[in-house]
Amino acid sequence: MDCKRNDKYNTYEEPIDEHGYTHLAPISDNSRKYDYLKPSVSHHSYFEPQTDPEAYQTCRDAKVKSKISVISDNKSKCRIKLWIVFTTVIILACVLTAVLTYIATQYRNSTNVHIPSNESGNNENENKGFQISEIRAECPNDWKTFDNWCYKEFSERRTWFQARDYCRSIGTDLVSVHNERESNFLNNNFTQTFMWIGLSNFHNNGRYLWSDGTILNYTDWGQSEPNNVNNNENCAQTYYRKWNDNNCFMSFRFICKMQINPRCRPGDWIYYKNSCYLIDISQANFTEARSYCKNNGADLVIILSKEEYNFIVSHTSKQSSGGDFWIGLQKLRNQTYRWIDGSNPTYIPWRKEPQGDSDVCIKSSLFHGTWSGDSCTNTNRFICEKHLQ
Repeated sequence: MDCKRNDKYNTYEEPIDEHGYTHLAPISDNSRKYDYLKPSVSHHSYFEPQTDPEAYQTCRDAKVKSKISVISDNKSKCRIKLWIVFTTVIILACVLTAVLTYIATQYRNSTNVHIPSNESGNNENENKGFQISEIRAECPNDWKTFDNWCYKEFSERRTWFQARDYCRSIGTDLVSVHNERESNFLNNNFTQTFMWIGLSNFHNNGRYLWSDGTILNYTDWGQSEPNNVNNNENCAQTYYRKWNDNNCFMSFRFICKMQINPRCRPGDWIYYKNSCYLIDISQANFTEARSYCKNNGADLVIILSKEEYNFIVSHTSKQSSGGDFWIGLQKLRNQTYRWIDGSNPTYIPWRKEPQGDSDVCIKSSLFHGTWSGDSCTNTNRFICEKHLQ
C-alpha cells in the first residue's frame, strides 16, 4: 500500500481500506526535530483564530470613546449653530434699528426750520441755534423746555434793560411767568438766587407789566414785596424762590424765554414775535424782491419798533459781505415815505436821508443797520417777513 505525503498537515495518507478508513502514518523522528520551534499550544491553534481578551477590551473601549466623541462633536456643532443663529438675529436687529433711526432722522430734518444763534457780544457761545419742527417743537440742547416754551439762564450780569434788549436781539424776551407750574419749573431748574425776570413798572405809571406784552395774571412776590425801597425799585428779580423788586440799573444774571412756533416755513426762516423772517442773500431789484417774497407767502419787511430793528440788525450784521438789504419802505414821486402796506413809518434810523423828488426805495446797511435810499432798479439783497395769524 502506497502512502502519499500530505505537506499541509505533515502526515502521510494511506490508501483507504475496505472499511473506508484512511490510516495516518506516524511522523518520523526526523520531522520532530523542529517541534521546539512551534508554539506550545494544542494542535487546533494552528487552524482556529484565538481571542485576545486585552485586545478585545481595548477595541471595545475605543468604540465607546468613538461614540462619546461623536456625541460630543454633535453637541458642539449644535451649540455653534445656535450661536450663529443668535448672533445673526442680534445683527439683524441692530441693522433694522439703525435703518429706522436714519429714516426718522431724515424725516425730522426735512421738516425743520433753523433759528440762527447770536454770535455777538460776550454771549456768543451761549445761545446755540435751535430747531423748530413742523411736527414737534424742540429746544436746543442748552435750553430747557416747558409747555412748548424754551428757557435759558445767561450768566453775564446786565442791567434789567440790557438783559431785555439782549433777549430781544436773539428773538426772545425776558421770562414771563403765568402760573404756579411755570414758577415751580423755574425754581427747580434755575437755582441762582438773583436773576432778572421780565416784570417792571418802569415807565408804566407804577403798574407792573411783562416786557413780552403778555398779561399779568400771576405773581409770586416774597413777603412784603414789592416794597419799592427808596422809590427806585421798579424791576422784578427772583429771590429765594420768590420775587423781589430791585433797582433796574443793578446788574444780575437773567433768563430769556422763547416760544417754539412750528408755523414758520422750513428753510432759513427766523421766528420773532409772531412773524417769520427770511434774510435772503440773492441779488434783486426792489420789484423782483417783493415778487420773490410774495411767492413765498410774505412781503418785504416792515419794521415798526426799535426792538424789531435791533433784532433784524443782529442777523443782517452776521453777513460778511455782499451788499445791503431792501426793506419795505419807499417814497414815490412827490409823496412821503410809506411802508408797502400803506402805513407811515414811526421809527427811521437814517444813515443819510435821500434828497430829491425821484422814486426812491430804502435799504438797510449791511454793517451798521442804518437806512439810506437807492434807485429801485438797482439790485440788493432783501428781507422778507410773514405775519402769522
